[in-house]
Amino acid sequence: MLGTIRGSDRYGQPLSSRSAPAVTHYVTGIDRLLAAEAGAREALQLALTVDEGFALAHAALALILQGQGAGEAARQSASRALIYARGLTRRERQHVGVIATWVGGNASLALTLAREHLRDYPRDAVVLSLGEFLLTRSGRQDRHQQALAHLSQLAPHYGQDWYFLGLYSFIHHELDRFEEARRLAERSLALHPRTGIAAHSLAHVFYEMNAHASGIAFLEEWMAGYEPVAPMHCHLAWHLALHALAMGQYARVEALYDRAIRPGVAHGRTAMYDAASLLWRCQLYGCTQGPLPWDEVCALAVRAADHPGMAFVDANAALALAAGGDEAALGRLCDGLRRLGAQGHSTAGAVVLPLVQGTAAFARQDYRDAIRRLEPVVELLVRIGGSNAQREVFIDTLLEAYLRAGEYAKAEPWLRQRVARRPSSRDLFWLGRAQAGSGEVENARLSLNEALTRWHTADAEGTEQVAVRTLLRRLERTEIS
Repeated sequence: MLGTIRGSDRYGQPLSSRSAPAVTHYVTGIDRLLAAEAGAREALQLALTVDEGFALAHAALALILQGQGAGEAARQSASRALIYARGLTRRERQHVGVIATWVGGNASLALTLAREHLRDYPRDAVVLSLGEFLLTRSGRQDRHQQALAHLSQLAPHYGQDWYFLGLYSFIHHELDRFEEARRLAERSLALHPRTGIAAHSLAHVFYEMNAHASGIAFLEEWMAGYEPVAPMHCHLAWHLALHALAMGQYARVEALYDRAIRPGVAHGRTAMYDAASLLWRCQLYGCTQGPLPWDEVCALAVRAADHPGMAFVDANAALALAAGGDEAALGRLCDGLRRLGAQGHSTAGAVVLPLVQGTAAFARQDYRDAIRRLEPVVELLVRIGGSNAQREVFIDTLLEAYLRAGEYAKAEPWLRQRVARRPSSRDLFWLGRAQAGSGEVENARLSLNEALTRWHTADAEGTEQVAVRTLLRRLERTEIS
């Protein structure tokens, strides 16, 4: 049924509805969706309670449900949106069509339609948010450059809009433009202090600039008012844990995991891969002597193994399955990736399969096989999606494989480059290990002492810090002898 124009969204775009209160609820829901706040779904459901024929509210609800993994419910909402969109404005019909195409399973076409739609309606922020998400998952090697170019073209249409500034900030830090990313995120938060996308970007900036104490201080204060059911709560807790892990504060990491990240308590679609990548890091770095709680994570990862196709999810599922020793599920995951590769999937066979196989080899302590499989794809990691910080776990796995296999000459150039970019305590420790293995005793001592200096706020007797001191004593004995 043709709706009557009852108002507009925050970007000035007319909305077809039979009810002004429904429009108010919709605008509230979209703002919460774009800010990653709790309550977006509830606000949209209120809009539909007032106006069951509100096409765009059905479409937005489909978007949320799909993101939460409720595929059948999302498809039902998208179908209703398509029905109610008949006879509406061109902008609204296309808006619904983009979302319905993605929910229907054709992400590539949805991305194309989103870009075409935004050429005519650049201020359709919901379509913009979906389009940028789809570009992240597109498997394109140059996706960061594409995103920056696209957002730069759209920037004049958004001006000082808090959502756009947060989105724009994110792509800047992914391209190592940290000061600009910080400025954009801080401006977004000044305009709308509860916007999760800007807080998320700032967490990345602190991490990439090695400002972990500042990152912890910012996130702890910001998250004090962020509801645990909000869509990014688990992921921002993961960022908080990553800062603590970099500082050698392992007890804090364990407490964060138990409180906000483990699958039994976390909400949202990021729970599996946040938990898997954090536990893998803890295991990789040797932060704990006891067994890690892999069972809950493996239970979620098995679902990805049985239905592969999302590269970032599949790669992180492999971390859990390999660490948990589920060879059967790993086998199914690899078989599924091979089938997808044979069918022309852009990343399944060429990138994700060797990544999964390399991860599994590392877990079996076959470090040379891990190197053989990971080396050819490490420069292609951007194609699996996720952020630089998220993909770093796979680079760390390759570096640790080099060190454990005695391939010090391969590890050292990587580590020198990383230390030059971001002199983290852990990279200095690893560089010292590589230098010690190559017989560069004095350089190793310098690197290891610098690591200890930078780890001055680490837990007392932390395992990595003990390892640094142990290696230093061994070097001293070698020098004396």
